[in-house]
Amino acid sequence: MLYNFKVGIVSIFVGFVIFMLVILLSVFNNFIGEQAIKKQIKNDIESPHEEKIKKDAVITINVIKDKQESLKKDASMIGNNETVVSTVGYGYSKTLDFNSESFVASGESYNVSYKTAGMLEYMKLASNMQKTAYGADATTQIEIADSTGTVKSKTGNIPESLKEIDNSEYIKQVITDPSMQVANIVTGSDGMAIKAYGSVNKISTEQERRGVVILTLPFDNIFATELKRFTDNDIAIFNGDQYMYGTFYNTEYTSLKQDKIYEKFIQTNAEGTVKEKNAKGEEISVPEVIVKDEVLKFEKLNDKGETVLAKDGKPEMISKNYKIAYIPIRNGHGEKVGMIAVAAETKDKNQKIIKLKQNREKMAEFITVILLLVALVSLILGMLLQFQMQKK
Repeated sequence: MLYNFKVGIVSIFVGFVIFMLVILLSVFNNFIGEQAIKKQIKNDIESPHEEKIKKDAVITINVIKDKQESLKKDASMIGNNETVVSTVGYGYSKTLDFNSESFVASGESYNVSYKTAGMLEYMKLASNMQKTAYGADATTQIEIADSTGTVKSKTGNIPESLKEIDNSEYIKQVITDPSMQVANIVTGSDGMAIKAYGSVNKISTEQERRGVVILTLPFDNIFATELKRFTDNDIAIFNGDQYMYGTFYNTEYTSLKQDKIYEKFIQTNAEGTVKEKNAKGEEISVPEVIVKDEVLKFEKLNDKGETVLAKDGKPEMISKNYKIAYIPIRNGHGEKVGMIAVAAETKDKNQKIIKLKQNREKMAEFITVILLLVALVSLILGMLLQFQMQKK
């Protein structure tokens, strides 16, 4: 009987202790859980996210550099085209027409005719070269200058401020030294572009038989969309500190100047790098990138993609959190003329916090239930033993 009494007392005591442990564990779990969530968010999301977006910003600049190299090769290739050489270098155009009275070659009859190349021939030449090199829907435009440095023809859609001027610095350089291949980023009041220069008839030793092919690849929304495919993030292209093109829509961000960030770039070193310490504490040079956390306002859209209007008739706005990396754009002289912004929405951070909290809450609930069951069983066992002892 005394044994049963002791067992009952112990069971009740164990149940009580477990019950108190449940309460203490609950309080402790909440505190430790919050600290763990903050630490995990910082390590798993914020730091890697910032490093990735910095790398993505560098990728956009590398893509621009690759485009410059590619355009230089294209300009040189077009400049060596037989039709371009005959028209620009020697001043005549050659046409091939089907004619029964002409010579026969490969089962077809041709009549070769030559005539002095005029303005119309130059216009046709630029248009044909554009279609041949880049297709009917090309965004890359072509200009052609003769040996005097005069721009004789150009394809359409070149912003007025970006059109090549007669006897420009680069035209004179390429005519004088046909081995040169030049590319530059140019800016104007109505746009930005990559321009590349290649010599026409560069094998000729006579300067009057040479010319220049100028290719212009504009920075526009199409170009921004291409950069987005490389980074999987939204892109904004700034002419100086003014937004000009990008993949942002229905947001006030496109009308805002980023003068403070641009000013920081202007004031920093000309090399385009800054000193940082790596994981080993060693000082290394890294590309010059500024990362900011920004809240952007967008027009709210309905299921049909239409703007939702507020009671006052103005678009209803919603806020979204973004982490944005800015990197400067430099021209051929190393001067900073604009910026690329790579923007990633950080809503995944909030979702991660919620998910972590939910997982921890579920685990805490599971442990609590198990402990409560153990406490309940202990209490019931103690009460049963007490009851049996009193009955006897």
